[in-house]
Amino acid sequence: MIQQLHPDMYVETGYERVNVGGIRTDDGLILIDTPICFRDARVWRARLAQLTGQEVRYVINTSYHPSHMLGNQFFSPAPVIAHQAAWDQIESWTDSQLQRLLESLREDCPEAVGADVEPHIVRPRLTFTDRMVLYCGEKRLQLIHLGGHSPTAIGVYLPDIEIFFSGDVVVNGQHPSMEEAHTAQWLRDLTEIRRLRIKAIVPSHGPPCTKEDTQQLSAYIRLLRRRVRSHMRARRKRKEVVDSIDIQELVGFPPFQAAAQPGVEKRIRASLRQVYDELRAEENREG
Repeated sequence: MIQQLHPDMYVETGYERVNVGGIRTDDGLILIDTPICFRDARVWRARLAQLTGQEVRYVINTSYHPSHMLGNQFFSPAPVIAHQAAWDQIESWTDSQLQRLLESLREDCPEAVGADVEPHIVRPRLTFTDRMVLYCGEKRLQLIHLGGHSPTAIGVYLPDIEIFFSGDVVVNGQHPSMEEAHTAQWLRDLTEIRRLRIKAIVPSHGPPCTKEDTQQLSAYIRLLRRRVRSHMRARRKRKEVVDSIDIQELVGFPPFQAAAQPGVEKRIRASLRQVYDELRAEENREG
């Protein structure tokens, strides 16, 4: 479902696995992430052309995850902008890893990968490490590294219209994935977001929200850290810690819509293992 958060901004929240955005400028379109399903990428390209009559000037990927960037090839030759760590990760992929990714995609969404297109990865051509400001026409975009969800994660802030594309750092209405997370940094990222002047956040998953809505995500991350830490004090190993925590308490954490999320318990257990590893590393550094 396309939403127009500003006269020059379009957001699509109905595609598989990720929300995507299109920003109209005097110099062309700027895309925030691209659909993973080739069918969706074609539809998004045609829809934006119909709505704006513009060519794509830049593509910004908020993560190296395929759900954010596999559709880049449908918007070439527009240069891709991402964090330097995203470029490093993509560069390390092997042909066999890409093949496994496409096979998984075909299983999840069989009609998404058309036989008429040879899938390939479009790597970033512009990267940064901390912050970057992109001026395109009259639009000013601040790209901010927010490494709590993963080392590659970034947010895109448009201060003049007070809209923030959060990537995976904010999800709305569902449990976050923490398999690559550094949760202490994630909490700092969310605090930084709440300090900005923001009218609307476009999360990677779920409907647009306000910065006040991120308080529940912070509360959830803090809860996981508390639960893991309390069991670590009993000198339990990682598996014992995860097995000892009441998963149903976490499944039912409001306002997440657990019933609509297949595999949510598996996701939570993976998150708990990552939190355990993070807290154990903190203990080792301190002592």
